[in-house]
Amino acid sequence: MTILKKIVQVILSVVFICAIVVNMLLVLGTFFTSIPVFGTIANMFTVCFSHQWLPYVLIVTVFCIALARAYKSRLLRIAWIVSAVSLVCGVIIIASAVCSVNTNGGNANYLQSYTSPNCNDVKSETIQYEHSISDQSLLDVYYKDDGCSDKPVVLYIHGGGWSSGSRNEDSSYLQQFAENGYVAVAADYDLSSQDVHGAQTVEQQLTYAVAWIANHASSYSGDINRFYIIGDSAGGNLALDVAYKINNGVYVTAGETTLPKIAAVSVLYPVTDMNACYSNDYPLFTNLAHKMV
Repeated sequence: MTILKKIVQVILSVVFICAIVVNMLLVLGTFFTSIPVFGTIANMFTVCFSHQWLPYVLIVTVFCIALARAYKSRLLRIAWIVSAVSLVCGVIIIASAVCSVNTNGGNANYLQSYTSPNCNDVKSETIQYEHSISDQSLLDVYYKDDGCSDKPVVLYIHGGGWSSGSRNEDSSYLQQFAENGYVAVAADYDLSSQDVHGAQTVEQQLTYAVAWIANHASSYSGDINRFYIIGDSAGGNLALDVAYKINNGVYVTAGETTLPKIAAVSVLYPVTDMNACYSNDYPLFTNLAHKMV
């Protein structure tokens, strides 16, 4: 039993020490984002997946404390201290992000984000917004019949490297926009593949979504003068292109509808330079970037 106990102790120690080393590397990469490749990967975990990462660090810390007490191990004692430091750093990372949002007029509550918002009063409709380019031109509109008028309107364009994803993947966010007084719209667009490329048509396709919103926003108590476009990744690229090209007069009409000006555009990790995306030197992303671009 003594030998078995020792083997178990060694295995558990190695596993948790490796986990702690990874945690600390992620923390360092987040604080020092200029580190090539590593800084980018670290931020993907500590920020984009903070909901999973912080509880994971907490669990590792608690287990290390328990193991250090059980086995009277100095190494594990050091390990849980290091793990606790990484947990504190993680809290600082998230707290700084939340404070930044709230300082700029937001109302972010990180702990509340673990709960499901109450969007029971939000309604949705699915509509085909154009027929000339694609039969897959569908959008979902989320709204509330709350008697309010002149609501801001937001169009969400999904990501997925121009080759995957759908309007449904972030429906919970659109429901929360509607719950908080917006008319929220999520639009699909034609996806590209190795054989079919949408670069020449997808932007024009999305202008028809904008035209549909211009024609129908008032039916949902929306104010087209407060019209915003948001997107992430490839959707961020499309959101920027569509918004700026409409406002600069590249796209003036869609069908018989004059396109409204975009009041604001907000995007997450967009592709802003196709050549730079294709030529990036991140070992983990080069092949993927080549395929997408």
